[in-house]
Amino acid sequence: MLVAGCSPEPSERAISRPPPPQRHADTLRRSIDVSTLGAPVVIRGVDVEPQPGGGLAVSYRVDATGPALVPARTMCRVGDRNVVYPMSASGKVAGPRLSSMYRADPFTDVPGVCQIEFFYAPTEQTRWQPAGRACWQGGALRDGACPDASFPPPELATAGAVVLERTALELRDSSATVTALFTLTQPVADDRRFAAAIRCADPAGAIIGEAALTFVPLGDIPVGASVFGPITFALERTPARDAQCGLDILSRSLGEAPGGDRIHAQYCVTTRSVRVGRC
Repeated sequence: MLVAGCSPEPSERAISRPPPPQRHADTLRRSIDVSTLGAPVVIRGVDVEPQPGGGLAVSYRVDATGPALVPARTMCRVGDRNVVYPMSASGKVAGPRLSSMYRADPFTDVPGVCQIEFFYAPTEQTRWQPAGRACWQGGALRDGACPDASFPPPELATAGAVVLERTALELRDSSATVTALFTLTQPVADDRRFAAAIRCADPAGAIIGEAALTFVPLGDIPVGASVFGPITFALERTPARDAQCGLDILSRSLGEAPGGDRIHAQYCVTTRSVRVGRC
């Protein structure tokens, strides 16, 4: 009697497979550690994820031996503008993984190059000091500042220390809100702070108001950069829809330093138009 031996199943055969391709360590690592600029913190695992509409999500982690707030501020080249998204210090403490969003408002273009700057202070009442920089370009992230030529000054149709574009005025609920793209073309001294004043005139008379630049931090952005946001003024009443509102962007001395108010830009704004100068 002949006994036929069973051949092994295909899964049991020794199958010759090529070794997995060797990938360079840099292609596997999506995040980087950032060199600190003398601040008593360590910034680790910085990562950038593109978002729909030209946005970016920046995440990172901070190590520190004492109290530390380390927010991140991102500036991107969007079209021919250097657009900054205001930073927030809330919750930016050492330990947990932190996140900072960037939006290229009012644009929807994909940023070409972005510089992420980290700042350090033990408390929000302490002056911020630079803590580190990273550059994101072409989907790649690297330690350090972007090349000097990455953010040339924009070509503006209007002259002035502060230039407004894409300006809109909203009058409602005893308030006036001016939303615009604000571009800083000249620096302001460290002992001064930006503010805004408005005077709206209609058939019932004139109404005045002042406001801090809470959502338009012109004093915290580089010269040649732009920031998009609103300035809201509380008023005694709601101006008429056809009111003309004179807007002043000014700076004031801090503390007891002399100097008074200095006007850096003046615009005449209505709900339908905007022009440079006084109303």
